[in-house]
Amino acid sequence: MEIVTALCVAEQDRSLINLVHNCTGSLTLPDGNVINCAAIHGKVGFSDAIGKSCNGYFALPAQSLDPDETADTLSGMGFTVNSTDSPRLKSSELFHI
Repeated sequence: MEIVTALCVAEQDRSLINLVHNCTGSLTLPDGNVINCAAIHGKVGFSDAIGKSCNGYFALPAQSLDPDETADTLSGMGFTVNSTDSPRLKSSELFHI
């Protein structure tokens, strides 16, 4: 889901592309969810995070994305959530699909 999050960041708030993250292999979000990476990537920027598939990096800007705009982007890419059966996804859940 990193590519989807990257697209949403590019569409919604390009300033988030300047984010630099020190990946330690996991990241605990404010809501208590833990996002794990396959490796300890160290200091990564946007391009490095895409290349290394750093979940922690993309979990950070995902928290700032507008849920409705993100849902529209996901829908446009063919992802769907049946709103009558499922609650709206939180941005932190992009990494648990």
